[in-house]
Amino acid sequence: MNRNILLFFFAFASIFSFAQTSQKLSPDFTAITLDNDTIVLSDILLNEQKYVAVEFFFNESPVCQEVSPLITDAFLNLGLNQTDVVFISVNVDNDSTQCREYMNTFGLQTPIVAGTKGGNEISEAYDIQSFPTLILISPSIPDTLIALDSTIITDTIV
Repeated sequence: MNRNILLFFFAFASIFSFAQTSQKLSPDFTAITLDNDTIVLSDILLNEQKYVAVEFFFNESPVCQEVSPLITDAFLNLGLNQTDVVFISVNVDNDSTQCREYMNTFGLQTPIVAGTKGGNEISEAYDIQSFPTLILISPSIPDTLIALDSTIITDTIV
């Protein structure tokens, strides 16, 4: 499974340029998804020992609309949050109804936190400066994050 995690990371590294966040450490958060599931970052990292991939997006961004389905593909290919990687999509500025419409329009399956239901606060805590941004957090170094953004998009994934 570690090979899959590395392939995931390098696939996204080849698509995205470096981060649009000033954060060097990964702040903990608790969030409720559209499906009313509670996500506690520290529990996933420390208790479950899983990597966490956090996508920050907003509905109106054409680039986010291109990237979100790629995140869903990775979510599906890496085990639907049942293996070593947990995916969380964090919306900015939209409410639950708008996020559900976005999810249905683009066929998204990752757990989504609506902007008005905690997503805005999480984005602020991470000091996200452009969208979409993907952050990969390692369970072995939970206070460190690797953030990637999508200012460069290619048509293929490795």
